[in-house]
Amino acid sequence: MTVMDGLKGAAATLRAADKIPEYNAILDAQQKIFDLQGENQQLKNKLAKLDKLKNVDFEKGHSWMIDPKDPDRKLCPICTQKNDIRHPLNSMNYCNVCKRGYE
Repeated sequence: MTVMDGLKGAAATLRAADKIPEYNAILDAQQKIFDLQGENQQLKNKLAKLDKLKNVDFEKGHSWMIDPKDPDRKLCPICTQKNDIRHPLNSMNYCNVCKRGYE
């Protein structure tokens, strides 16, 4: 039995016993649990995005990123971090997506 199932059972019992304040407290607890589950999922999604970036390192002294799968490939840090897209820079260290140049 899950916590939510237990709370539903308790709520039904309290309502049948006409214990409205206690019933309302159970409903509030259910709502808080629901809200926290949503927040937890959002945080898991953010962590998953950050986890994708952990293998990408900034090259020393430069503002672009290096693709760990291809060390000769320079990546746009803006597109990689903002859009979760590993977009390579062209030969002039320019990103054709966000229109930024890097030194």
